[in-house]
Amino acid sequence: MYGVDDSPDPHNKVTGILASSAEHIVKVFLSDSSNTLPLQPIIGAIQDGVATPESSLFTKPLEGWFVQVAVTMKFAATLLRVRAYLGQVSPISISL
Repeated sequence: MYGVDDSPDPHNKVTGILASSAEHIVKVFLSDSSNTLPLQPIIGAIQDGVATPESSLFTKPLEGWFVQVAVTMKFAATLLRVRAYLGQVSPISISL
């Protein structure tokens, strides 16, 4: 957790208000269990975006789909960076 002080405990930093939420997100999305339930919303959002037609009479909903997929991909990329930062091995790479 980034902060402006030298405290090793993330809860004592200026950004400490976010520490509990960040720990929960990491615990849920980066667990070592074989349960894929936390990943289903990410996979579903990407699948929905891919299944969206390329052309539409209604451009606003189509733009919404693109934004949803882009944000989902950014979140997934952030999770991968956090996993690498924490030195965790992906369960997917273990099974390969």
